[in-house]
Amino acid sequence: MSLLTSSPAFAQKTIYFTNSAVTTNVWKLSETSPAGPADSTSSVSNGSNTTGWYHVDPGLSDNSADASEPSHTSPHATLWVSENTYNGIFDSGNWVFTLRKTDNKSGRVGKAHVNLYRSSSQTDQTSATFLVDCTNSNDDWTGGAANITVTCAPGASITLTNEYLVVHIFNQVTTGGSGSGTWSLTVEDTTNGLSRFTTPSFTPTTPARNRVIISGLGTRDSEFGKERSAGGGDFAEPKRLTTARFALIPNPESRVPNFQFRISSF
Repeated sequence: MSLLTSSPAFAQKTIYFTNSAVTTNVWKLSETSPAGPADSTSSVSNGSNTTGWYHVDPGLSDNSADASEPSHTSPHATLWVSENTYNGIFDSGNWVFTLRKTDNKSGRVGKAHVNLYRSSSQTDQTSATFLVDCTNSNDDWTGGAANITVTCAPGASITLTNEYLVVHIFNQVTTGGSGSGTWSLTVEDTTNGLSRFTTPSFTPTTPARNRVIISGLGTRDSEFGKERSAGGGDFAEPKRLTTARFALIPNPESRVPNFQFRISSF
């Protein structure tokens, strides 16, 4: 006899920006809410009356602007990457990024860009695949600390096949200001707001189902007062089952471990 089991579907995911390192200046995205303390070392430094694109790199300050939008072909070397792989489909709904930031405006106008990628590697993003550029239409240089929201809808579902999610953040300064200006992303701020994002509904790819193999000396059919052998034939006389063994034989892609248990005689 065999029984088949299947995998459940999941809903939206909330994923947090952390300052926990994967490698140097590559930090983790985690589904576990971080404990703090707050870290504001990821920043951009904008010179007087200067415009351009700045990288918001984990644990670094970027003071050198790109004149135009950097290529989406592959992300910058310093970024955030998920601590686990994903194997399934994110629906075509909104990706909502909530970023805790602080800045000294001094006349500046600018906006955040959040680029989303998928990658087969957690430590090497040179072959990462670009998914979507989420852009804030508002001015994110508000002066002081605030939680800002960047929302986008890719327009289609996103499929990951045992791949990592990768996030690369820019700050685009469109109007320069007086003196030196700094815009900082804060992560792990448990008091004022955690930098994070919410995904559309996620459905894991269902692997080939696990098969439960049930074996034993026989099976007891008490309703009819007789017992059947494992091969299906009737015994000449009713007999008592001594033991039965159950074993779960998982598909190689399944994460369910092997196990075996025994039912005592009755």
